[in-house]
Amino acid sequence: MTLPVGGQNFLVVGDGSLALDPLSGNGIFYAIGSGLAAGPVINSLINRPQDGELALEFYRARIEQVFTGGCRSAREFYAAEQRWPDEPFWHVRRHWPPAVSPADPLPKPVEFGKKPVVKNGFIAREDVIVTADYPRGVWQVDGVPLVRLLDMIRADDGGGIFPGATAAQTATARKWLLSQNIID
Repeated sequence: MTLPVGGQNFLVVGDGSLALDPLSGNGIFYAIGSGLAAGPVINSLINRPQDGELALEFYRARIEQVFTGGCRSAREFYAAEQRWPDEPFWHVRRHWPPAVSPADPLPKPVEFGKKPVVKNGFIAREDVIVTADYPRGVWQVDGVPLVRLLDMIRADDGGGIFPGATAAQTATARKWLLSQNIID
């Protein structure tokens, strides 16, 4: 699904970008989330127009991920209603939208790639680690770029503090890599 999320001189935020489910009460949450994501996108559109398409790609992927996750959550919410499952309102909401499939229960292998991320208030393309839980990728944890840390770990075959980071920051990033079974 490709959503019309913006262009060089406009960006769709709040309910305009994503209106899911009136009963969940998540409208404020989605509005704030899209507004927070919009800041670096707008900054990139205005101050780095050469990165405009990248900024819109980042925003579109974020909105689509939130939309899909919200649809899955709403389906679970409506499926829990057992008194009126065949009534039109409940029936339609249990299966809406038809294009959104259930989450894949099978784990997927870790992938590495370049994706748009927020970097210093702008959208930039960086090396990320993509997992089943993080399909848009994770660039850094506690300020430590994960792919660069992983390269350092593999080169050093072990310890060390990531340059420019504290021991605690490096440890937090290493714990994330461990939690994802990327390192032993």
